[in-house]
Amino acid sequence: MAFAHTDPAWFAAQPCGRLIDWLAAFESSEAYVQIMAQHPAWQDQVV
Repeated sequence: MAFAHTDPAWFAAQPCGRLIDWLAAFESSEAYVQIMAQHPAWQDQVV
């Protein structure tokens, strides 16, 4: 699964359609989207 984002073209060309479908469903699930929400980068406050 690590290659899914490292080399998307390679991953999409692999004969593992069910895995690709599962990953797409997982990444679009409400729980995943909520957990992976982007937050602003931490900024140290200079005193």
